[in-house]
Amino acid sequence: MMEDDNSRKEKNLDTLYKWRDFLDRVRVKLSNSFDRYLLTIATGGLYLSVYFTSGQSGVFLHVAALAWGWGLLLLSIFVTLLSIIFSVMAYQREISIADMNIEAQKESQTVVGANNEWNFWVDACRWVSMATFMAGIAALAYFYFVNLTLHT
Repeated sequence: MMEDDNSRKEKNLDTLYKWRDFLDRVRVKLSNSFDRYLLTIATGGLYLSVYFTSGQSGVFLHVAALAWGWGLLLLSIFVTLLSIIFSVMAYQREISIADMNIEAQKESQTVVGANNEWNFWVDACRWVSMATFMAGIAALAYFYFVNLTLHT
């Protein structure tokens, strides 16, 4: 009976480990896609706003909103690039932590519980880049709304 319980426990743990590995792989894919998509959309939004503004003639109202929008999108692009750099550093740190754990297991020592400090910076950059992206798009939307309703 005791062997049955241990076998079931090992089977359940194996299933949970597989599920955990699957979730971790999905998290990594989403994380990498987030940076790529935000960078692409922010760059595209900046390009389109410059292109459409340069094609218009006349006097614009609330030019400060346009300047803020461009500045915030540029900041979003810059911070997203920092996030990618910090992600690379975080992956390198995770590899070194895994290597330490492998060595500890080989020598029958306790597993090392190391911290990856780069994860904080990756998360912080992602929040800042998302906030500046949304604020930049809002500023550009305000600018274009005011100026398009004036000219129609």
